[in-house]
Amino acid sequence: MTMTYGRIPGISKPIARLVQGTVMLTSKDLKGSFALLDSVFEQGGTTFDTAEVYGDGDCERTLGLWLHERRLRDEVVIIGKGAHPHAGRPRVTPEDITADVDTSLARMGVDLIEVYLLHRDDPGNRSGPSSRCSTIWSEPARSAPSADRTGEPHGSPRRTPTQPSTR
Repeated sequence: MTMTYGRIPGISKPIARLVQGTVMLTSKDLKGSFALLDSVFEQGGTTFDTAEVYGDGDCERTLGLWLHERRLRDEVVIIGKGAHPHAGRPRVTPEDITADVDTSLARMGVDLIEVYLLHRDDPGNRSGPSSRCSTIWSEPARSAPSADRTGEPHGSPRRTPTQPSTR
């Protein structure tokens, strides 16, 4: 079987149609976790789904270790998720999403998450924060030095987490 790929506007890398989840990765078994990731990659799997809450961050740290050890960051697409409720509190706010993105970038040791999704929406809020967040994070999530935390390249007009993009 040959892997098939798609494209998402704004992302230069091909997106594998079969996405590998990372919830099972653990630093307690790096050999096993790396063997799984190596096998997926050898079969053409270049797209990995992770989330800020998986393994209390250990899954993201393990994926990041693999990416760095194998020197594969430029060949892999990361799909990240955030805004998962904590302690029963909905977290679909620009501030919570920004914190989740920053945390995920740091854990993986990367400066880019190509696709970022809300892990949960806030069904009690018909509009507002989630619509503002989708506007703010309309570009890949990046960190310094290549861009600021809103995803805007340095030197671009700065948006605050509550100020929608004008593009």
